[in-house]
Amino acid sequence: MSEKKNITLGFIGFGELAQGLAKGLKGEGLAKIKTFDKAVADGTEAGKKMQAAAEGMGVTVVGSLDELIEGADLVFSTVTPAAAVVVGTAAAALLKPGQLYCDLNSCTPSYKRQSQAEVVKSGADYLDVGVVGGISLQGHRIPCLVCGEAGPKLKELMDPYGMSLTLVEGEIGTAALMKMLRSVVLKGIEALMLEMFMAAQTYGLDETMMANVAATFNRGDFEAYSNMLMSTHGLHAARRCDEAEMIRDTIKETGVEPFVTDGIFNFFKHSAKLGMPEYFKGVKPADYRAVAKAIRELSAK
Repeated sequence: MSEKKNITLGFIGFGELAQGLAKGLKGEGLAKIKTFDKAVADGTEAGKKMQAAAEGMGVTVVGSLDELIEGADLVFSTVTPAAAVVVGTAAAALLKPGQLYCDLNSCTPSYKRQSQAEVVKSGADYLDVGVVGGISLQGHRIPCLVCGEAGPKLKELMDPYGMSLTLVEGEIGTAALMKMLRSVVLKGIEALMLEMFMAAQTYGLDETMMANVAATFNRGDFEAYSNMLMSTHGLHAARRCDEAEMIRDTIKETGVEPFVTDGIFNFFKHSAKLGMPEYFKGVKPADYRAVAKAIRELSAK
């Protein structure tokens, strides 16, 4: 591992992600960290909490984007997804060659490419960073995917401070794409679990159902188990569509609106009509890839 360098890190935005990273990096000895957040500058209640958090961990709060970027070796953009391009454009007018602009925002690949197009005009390096863990659990060691030519430079600077950076190949937006695809599952689980527990609570079954579901996922064979579910979908989508309808109706009977389970039923209803048993000639598909490919091809007809 390379040695720690005396660098200055600036955070645009100081929400949960920035605070989690800053706290851990401070603990690793990164002394010079500063932040600018519009909520702080505007004096909102949220901004006052951010300022107190920053001051509590020894992070310097500055009053403008200009002051944040001036003298920073690294700039981490950690704002809301909708503001990512606006902030990237504003930063581009202030950045200089040699600085690294690291876009950690949870937004689409096209947003990342729009920001890159602006930032590179300054001569600074743009990096697409996909944060793929839980900041409250992992802190500054949260896994991050890094895409961009300056990725090795970022890794050299931040590895000594304990950040977990994995370089990925491809055009800018690749790290964002990987994060977004991963989030289809994780955000889906989040919504699905909450909808299920809302229904379970009406029968006092929330703790029982948590233990039941956890037992399935704690086996340690998620890849094999999920592959089994998806590969058998190729022959059994119609039967599972009937089950999905019963699941949806069960949620309705508890008085909970089945936002997520409605989507599940609609997916199964669609796939059940595609004729996959005929497509696979009654033979179980090799794996999930074959089923995903079949659904794509048959849906396009």
